[in-house]
Amino acid sequence: MQKEYSGSRQIVFVLKVTIIFFGYIFIINHFYIKVFTPSFMPKPDHIVNDFASYYVASKLLLQGEIPYRSLDKHRTIELSSDEMQNWDINKKIIPAYIYPTFLAAVISPLTKLPFNQARFIWELFCLVTFFGVVGFTFFLLGKQIKFDFTSLIIIGVFFASMPTLETITQGQINYQILLLILLAFYFQKQNKPILGGILLGIATLIKVSPIIMLLYFLYKKDFKFIQSFMIFLILSLSLLYILFPNVDFTFISSVLPSISSIPSLNNKAISVWWQYLFLDNEYINPVIISPITAKIFTITTAIAILIITYILFFKGRKNTSDSNPKKLLLEYVVLILSLMLLQPYLEIHHLVFSFIAIAFIVNFYSNQKAQILEITLLIISFILINGRGYNSFEKLGAHWYSIFISNPQIIGLIILLSLLFRIYKRHFA
Repeated sequence: MQKEYSGSRQIVFVLKVTIIFFGYIFIINHFYIKVFTPSFMPKPDHIVNDFASYYVASKLLLQGEIPYRSLDKHRTIELSSDEMQNWDINKKIIPAYIYPTFLAAVISPLTKLPFNQARFIWELFCLVTFFGVVGFTFFLLGKQIKFDFTSLIIIGVFFASMPTLETITQGQINYQILLLILLAFYFQKQNKPILGGILLGIATLIKVSPIIMLLYFLYKKDFKFIQSFMIFLILSLSLLYILFPNVDFTFISSVLPSISSIPSLNNKAISVWWQYLFLDNEYINPVIISPITAKIFTITTAIAILIITYILFFKGRKNTSDSNPKKLLLEYVVLILSLMLLQPYLEIHHLVFSFIAIAFIVNFYSNQKAQILEITLLIISFILINGRGYNSFEKLGAHWYSIFISNPQIIGLIILLSLLFRIYKRHFA
């Protein structure tokens, strides 16, 4: 009887999420047109999104080449006529592959299919992962999905946002990474550090930035977790080099430095502020042209973020948090936001990582008396995270302060951190 009851609850849970999901899709026509239609109504002139770069990278890897072929410093890649025909890709110029080689190797079985079929399977996988993140977020918050105001707000944050729209339409891997990061936290909390370390290891091999999450487990002195993480990385990389002898260090030596050191409207990272000010670019006149100065400011900013975060949320407070599930989750969410602020390349779709913080704050306020100011700041933060700011240089001119308006997402993340600190100070200090 207990199993049947649990099964029925799971079915009800899935139905609730599905109904609310389709409610948002059909109510918000903009989201419906850009996400649902391109993904599930195949057309002869199929859309090429970021999955195409994963697909091509895997194809090149299987052919004994490196996956980082590019025309313009790892921004785009040009396919030959034979490649377009053999792989069934209808665009000659597609986004260049800028991930570690591990991802291209892992999806190689999928890329043995024609591009159209592989893309359809990938997008189904992305959608399943997306639902997984939403459901698991509620699970970590200790909240059941109901048709109450708080649940609808949290689900709306995930479903009706620009970062989610871009992640799904582009076939990005952000929700898969977020799910791996959340699962790593969950299994560590369940005294299964080996499994947690492996999951965080997979996330790091796909996209280097999740390695920053090791700081949390180092803070907790969970050396079994760190050990399993390191062993998994070493074994996986060793196997990668055995299976694909053509793998080299291009990603570390060329790709990562290139994409993180060129001012770009797509890159919303804090490091871009210093790139605009100290590197030659097409948007504003630099104060001085000095790559060394840009690197110094970038490194100094990263160190300052880590120090400030540690002092505000972690220093001397380990013992008080070990027995409090909400405090444990708050600390982990803080580090996820710090990851957003620290990574050198931050596009809008990467900001799906911030939704766990918004969900935490909204759910916390549903059980506490929140001030109007805090709710207002939360709304402003969500608006900024969903903003592009692309036209700030064009409308305001090539002034230094246009930099900050062009990157409103950073300000939104900082507001989220300040709200988390207010929650910490009021309820956990």
